[in-house]
Amino acid sequence: MSRWMKVCVLVALCTAGQPPVMATAATPGAASATASAQDVNPGYGCADTLVTYSVSLPPEATSWILGIRATSESAVSSWTYFDSASGDPLAGQGSMQICSEGEREERTLTWKVDWTYVDQGDRIHTSDSGTGTTFVVNAVSAPSPFACPECDDTTTLGLRVVRKLDRVWVLKSALVWRKGSDSARIAGASLILVGPRRSGFQAVVAVTDARGVATFRVKVPRRPLRLHTYFASGKAIWHGTTIGLPRTRSASLRVG
Repeated sequence: MSRWMKVCVLVALCTAGQPPVMATAATPGAASATASAQDVNPGYGCADTLVTYSVSLPPEATSWILGIRATSESAVSSWTYFDSASGDPLAGQGSMQICSEGEREERTLTWKVDWTYVDQGDRIHTSDSGTGTTFVVNAVSAPSPFACPECDDTTTLGLRVVRKLDRVWVLKSALVWRKGSDSARIAGASLILVGPRRSGFQAVVAVTDARGVATFRVKVPRRPLRLHTYFASGKAIWHGTTIGLPRTRSASLRVG
C-alpha cells in the first residue's frame, strides 16, 4: 500500500466516528417601524387623527402585523393595526381614535411589529417594538364671553334620571351658556333641585363640575313627583372668566 493510500485510510478511520455537522440557519435581522400622528382636538370626547407609518422587514419575513397606539401619563389608546394579510402596504396612512377629557397633553406613539419567517421548514413568530413621534391632544378652546357684545346671554338647564336605586334616584342637570354663536358648559355653578310647593320634597343643592354637570342623589316618594332645577347663584366661573347668568329654570321631570 502506498503512503498516500495509508494517509487516506487513516483520515477515514479518524472521522468515521464523528457526528455529522448540521447546517444552522442564520439569525434573521430585526423589523422596525416609524409612526407619526397629527395633532387633534377631540374636546370632551373622541375624534380620529391621521397616522402615517412605515415598516422595514428582514428579507426572511413572510408576513407581518403592525400595531400602533398612543400613550401618556393619563391615557392609553386602543391599538390601530395594519397587516400584510389585509393587503396593507409597508408604508401608508390610517386613522386612530383619540379620546380626551378636554385637557391639553402630549401623547407618544408606540409600535410593535409581529412577523414570521421560515427556518428549516418551521414557521417562526417573532416581534420587535419601539417608539414613534409625539403629537398634541389640544385643550378645549374657550370662546370669549365678549365675542358678541350686542347679543343677549341665554342659559339652558336640562334634567334627567341616570340611575334608579330603589327609592334613591340619581339625577343629572347640565348648565349651558350661550352668547351669539358661542356656547359652553358652565363649571362651578350652584344648582338647586326643587319640587312643587306642598310636596314635602327637600330642596337639594349641587355644584356643576368641569363639564357643567351637577349630580343629585334624591329620595323620592312612592307617588309621582315633578322636579326641576334652578340656577340661582347669578354668576359662574368658566375657563377663568366670571360670567353673569340670569336665573334659569329647567323643564320639569316626572319621577317616582
